[in-house]
Amino acid sequence: MSLTNVTQLIEKVNQRAAPNEFWKKGEITIEDNKDSIVFNNCLTETNAPSNSNQDRAVSEENSFNNNIDHVKKVDKADLNNFTLEPGDDSEDTDETDYFDSEDEYWESVRKKRFKDVFCLKCRRHHPKHRRHGDKDFQKYEDEDISHWITSPAQKFAKENNFEIKDVYGDGNCLFRAVADRFMINGCPGHTEVSLRKTAIKRIVGRLPRKNEQNRNMGDHIILQALADVFLLHITIFNVINNDVRRTEIVTEMAMETSKKFHICLGHVGEFHYFSLRSMTWTMELPYKSQIYRMLVTCSKYSTEERSKMVDKKFAFLSQGCFADSCLADSAQYVLQCIHLNGNVKKQRLTKDTHVESVFMSYTESDVMFRNKEESQRRLIEDQQHVDPVSGIPLPHLTFIMQHILPAKMCLKRIVVDGHLFQQKGVFYHFLGSIQDETEIFLRDISWKQKSNDSMKMRISFKIPRIVVLSLDKEVIYERGMQTWEPMPGHLYVDCSETLPGYCRLKLPTFDSINNNDSVVRLGSNLFQKQIAVPDRLHSQINMGFPYQIQCTGVRCFTFPFYHRWKKEIQSGFPSHNVISSIVEAGCTLIPKSHPKSISPEIEWKFDFSMAECIISKSLTNAQRYGFYVLKIMLDNIVHHLPFKTKHLKSVFLMTWEEIPPIAWAKNFSGCVLYVLDSLVTCLKERFLPHYFIPENNLLDCFRDDDVNTLCIIIEYIRIFPASVIQIVGEKHGYKFAANLIKRLLSHAEDFSANKNFNVFVMELCLPLTVATAKFMARKGFYGESFSILKRGLEQRLFVPDTNKKQESLSVCNLFESVLKEIKQKSSRVILASIYDKNVGKNVSESIIKTKGFALQTFLPWAVDHWIGWLKIPEKSINHFTAIASFLYDYSEKEYCKQNAVLSELAITTAIRCIKELSTEDYLKVETLDSGSKEVRSQKQNIRKTLIPYYMHVFAVASLNRNVFLLMKYIDEIENISKDFPELSSIVSSMFRILGQPQKSRRYARMFDEYYYSRGREMNLGFQLRP
Repeated sequence: MSLTNVTQLIEKVNQRAAPNEFWKKGEITIEDNKDSIVFNNCLTETNAPSNSNQDRAVSEENSFNNNIDHVKKVDKADLNNFTLEPGDDSEDTDETDYFDSEDEYWESVRKKRFKDVFCLKCRRHHPKHRRHGDKDFQKYEDEDISHWITSPAQKFAKENNFEIKDVYGDGNCLFRAVADRFMINGCPGHTEVSLRKTAIKRIVGRLPRKNEQNRNMGDHIILQALADVFLLHITIFNVINNDVRRTEIVTEMAMETSKKFHICLGHVGEFHYFSLRSMTWTMELPYKSQIYRMLVTCSKYSTEERSKMVDKKFAFLSQGCFADSCLADSAQYVLQCIHLNGNVKKQRLTKDTHVESVFMSYTESDVMFRNKEESQRRLIEDQQHVDPVSGIPLPHLTFIMQHILPAKMCLKRIVVDGHLFQQKGVFYHFLGSIQDETEIFLRDISWKQKSNDSMKMRISFKIPRIVVLSLDKEVIYERGMQTWEPMPGHLYVDCSETLPGYCRLKLPTFDSINNNDSVVRLGSNLFQKQIAVPDRLHSQINMGFPYQIQCTGVRCFTFPFYHRWKKEIQSGFPSHNVISSIVEAGCTLIPKSHPKSISPEIEWKFDFSMAECIISKSLTNAQRYGFYVLKIMLDNIVHHLPFKTKHLKSVFLMTWEEIPPIAWAKNFSGCVLYVLDSLVTCLKERFLPHYFIPENNLLDCFRDDDVNTLCIIIEYIRIFPASVIQIVGEKHGYKFAANLIKRLLSHAEDFSANKNFNVFVMELCLPLTVATAKFMARKGFYGESFSILKRGLEQRLFVPDTNKKQESLSVCNLFESVLKEIKQKSSRVILASIYDKNVGKNVSESIIKTKGFALQTFLPWAVDHWIGWLKIPEKSINHFTAIASFLYDYSEKEYCKQNAVLSELAITTAIRCIKELSTEDYLKVETLDSGSKEVRSQKQNIRKTLIPYYMHVFAVASLNRNVFLLMKYIDEIENISKDFPELSSIVSSMFRILGQPQKSRRYARMFDEYYYSRGREMNLGFQLRP
């Protein structure tokens, strides 16, 4: 099989291959990026690499190089034996892989920022950024702003509360900017292609003969055509040098139109357009999108009926936390368009006055208000179902979810091995989402990594909480169980005066309360108050990370769990084994009162963290991934509202009983939408039941406006899942999200009409799968890249093929043909090695055919096999310094691609090469006194040579906030800085990252004193500390 080059994603040929064998089943054993299982957060600012090695080129200090012989020296005659086989040129190709041409464009923009400006603070080359006090830092820190966007344009945007969204400068920037403005106003679906066709159609219809126009006039005609078609009010801010000129373009339609769809565009240099987004667009989007969606809802109804529907929807949306005035303009615009098109149908207006809808349905047909019961069942039963609410075919939506929110990129904050723990006789368990491992987030792979920083700020206040279990007390749930004989240490549940989910713990009447501050007498009854946590427990529990002992809890083994599962569960989940494990574990009573409690000092809450952990461990991979997708989408859209993981968890578990496990594997996106439907229903009914205590309403303490806002925003997520995923993906650095969605959904109408699954897989899924795998591998996420390829080829296996000539093609052949489409050699080699390890094949032998020049051949220690294959230049083979220099350059190249894996492996190996020079074997101490001036000079030169290597270690560690890499070298770096005080500033930054503020401040003062002592005032963002 031969796949087309997917870089451009413009033309595709049908892929036809029928592999007749399948790889072995099993989990991938290679871990992505060797991630830490306890949480990874990243820096917002990173140092950029350069192609210059000025700082480590010390010409006057090369005398020791002549004394160096490689341990594994290779003769020239041996080298001549290692030659490339004929026809191996394609196998030796090593170029950068991109998702498509736009991805390549933005990567080239970023590379241009890596200018050779030497920073005295960092002792390396990097672009300007915030911490150095640069006035134009915003331009450099924004990942997707091209050089066309000048500083005056950015200053204007900031002063006028605009957010700049630059667009691909391929000649369609005007249409791309307009499409972006439509999207952020809740009207997705428009593309630069569709807008161009619409504009040309209107222009041709109104201009029968050709008129030569200059470029500016041509743009004006196009914008005027778009304004007429969509009833737009376009404001263009043209930035020329430091001057900003404002141009207004309004529809010229003959009839009176009071309301326009307002968009703002930026224009620089008379040749490049960009979108100017309002700073509040994310808050407005859930409201406006549902109003504009009314343009394609119930279009067969009469104008009067549709107007009533718009009024009803407006009244519902007005209950949320959003200004009615802004929403009213959108509602009036929609009503106006409905009436205008209604008049056209009644022939009161000419066809020339027909108004196109700013809102496009992906299938070019009406969408439904909400799912009916029959349609809702089809979400989990029909794999080729087209969701009537979003208008998206389920196979397309599943593909979008799996490639923009990949499973392996969903990181857990902490991995918990069980539901109950013991240390030194102390029994305890975690509370909430830590216990069942639902505290997850999407890895941010952007340069700025703002999402990781904001996530870090949110979870920094969520120190893992544990509850220590009392060993001398036990709770008895008495309801319906009157046969229990009172015993010392027993506490009995009393729910007579508490709300559902809460209770009082009553003591047997014979218990003494003398000198017992934890017991309260109310009438003839004794009740248990909170049990104090002994101070000694903190020294008995060691977890290796910060934690908080929340309280002392009491276990209850008699809670009536079986009431939850009285009826036979349709899906078969939870299984009888899971139910038995939950009953055996019981629940915990913790001292926490309901906000409306009348006696909070003696009220306890039922906690089911252990049961939820048991359930979580029993979920299938698809079910667990479904929860991750839901949580990531909700966390990124409703993070400002009091919606917690427990609310989603409760709804998810209720639908878990309704959806068969096989449906999650076969119809993933349909199951996700099913859960969202259930969540919206609960919010609209103002009742979200607790999973284990259904009469407990988890919304009973919410304010009405918060519930209304939650309902509106979560309904927006349900109606526009692709738009939400695009926003989340782009926010976290998955920049291909918009183009992948656009490419897929442009074929939604054809799929809806023909349901041709073969065409969908062969012409859409396979090329986009390879493109996504390339993108992930370029950034060093090889495990996820392999998983994406594996899933894509597995899907290909189930597509029937009528081409009988290719029946003998194996999966191995298919995988090798995919590898040939990958231009980056490191990606080919590593993916082939992962494939070999999983399948037991030897594909990597066909990828690596020049082992004689491999890095491993010339180093006396074992090198990681992911870089051991690297081809060393012939001139460098017998010199550690030359090999180290080669690896330094390779590490910088991979750093530019944000590939922390290869960059770290290369720089750590390079440092070891340099360190080998300081050993006695390489200094020829047999002919020199070990304390001689020449030996000391050589060692000092080696230490100085290491400086840029250590600075680069800091840059690599900053990519993924890899504190372990930094900790490995921090002692050596600190030691070197004593001889080179100019490094004090960057050492200060290192200690700040390592969480050692005192050392950070001390080295910052040393840096300031060093430069001030030489009379050199440096504006580097630091001031002398007291």
